Amino acid sequence: MKVNVKKIGIRKIIQLIAALPLTIMLINNFSYSATILVIIAAICGSFYCGYLCPFGLLQELSSAVGKKLKIKKKTIPDKLDKILRLLRYVLFVLVTFFSIGFISSLLKFDARSNLFLILTGKPAKIIMFVSILGFAALSLFYNKIFCKYFCIQGAKYGLASYLRLFTIKRDANSCINCKRCDKACDMNIKISTCNKTVNSLNCINCFECIKNCPKKNTLTYGMVEGKARNIKIACSLGVLLMFFCINQYRQQTNIKSEEGVVKEETTAPKKEEADSSVYYVGNSAGYKGNIKVKVGVSDGKITKVSVLEQQDDWDYYSKAKKGVINEILEKQSTDVDVVSGATYSSKGIIGAVKDALENKVVAE
Repeated sequence: MKVNVKKIGIRKIIQLIAALPLTIMLINNFSYSATILVIIAAICGSFYCGYLCPFGLLQELSSAVGKKLKIKKKTIPDKLDKILRLLRYVLFVLVTFFSIGFISSLLKFDARSNLFLILTGKPAKIIMFVSILGFAALSLFYNKIFCKYFCIQGAKYGLASYLRLFTIKRDANSCINCKRCDKACDMNIKISTCNKTVNSLNCINCFECIKNCPKKNTLTYGMVEGKARNIKIACSLGVLLMFFCINQYRQQTNIKSEEGVVKEETTAPKKEEADSSVYYVGNSAGYKGNIKVKVGVSDGKITKVSVLEQQDDWDYYSKAKKGVINEILEKQSTDVDVVSGATYSSKGIIGAVKDALENKVVAE
């Protein structure tokens, strides 16, 4: 069957390839993928949201079905829309910097993450399908409601892209104010009112506005011009430095809390003793990839648990690690509860500790 590539569009082909389980696993298992995507967003805009996110594609497909069924698209009132657009950034800050119980519970409804899990073969739960199908159903009536208001990952790339060097530019002199660009934008950005450049945090670089503009070169994509260029170069470097510092902070936090140690029975000071523990290594599947741990055992007791390797999102992994390791040490057993909102990371750590204790592969 001959495929009309031009009709389908390059972006849709990239989206379809990006939604394949193998592609998702390759992207997620590549150690520097998150850093590279943030750098791209800081310089060129949020291409991840417009091209690589499978849930973004699912919402677009649902929206297309809605058009076929002649379901009239609804819009959120402007005042309410402005308030709701802040929600994903509030969630991003809470998830990134705070360990709050109800936020962990809310993560179970993260439709984007749930779709990733299902596509990569993780066991599916009813709540995962509820979140995915629920937002897909809403896309029949509203354009990308999850992306605009609830996506934590989109918030991260949106913040990184705000002072991007390359962006969509608008020539007000040649604009005929037909507002086709506004109608074409699934993220409901008022492009026709933008002054020279589109700086919206919600822009996903889908370029549908450029595609639908009837006046050639009125909307273009390129480097910002004039004095703003030098300012944005400095600001882009500042954004990258900020994300680098956040990443370093996370790594240092992980190092400090990576190792759980059995609590002393008394508070009286004790002389340092030589570590007599025998260390075993174990592996198990986590949220995104393999989790490898080192378990110390002395006189039949678990003395230490260290995570040597992991590929999960820091937000989920850090919540799982702290709760699970402390409980394993306290109970001296792997029969412990998972951390709410970080189920797969929890199961990965528990499974790796169990593997170390059962197979007793001595650490080098």
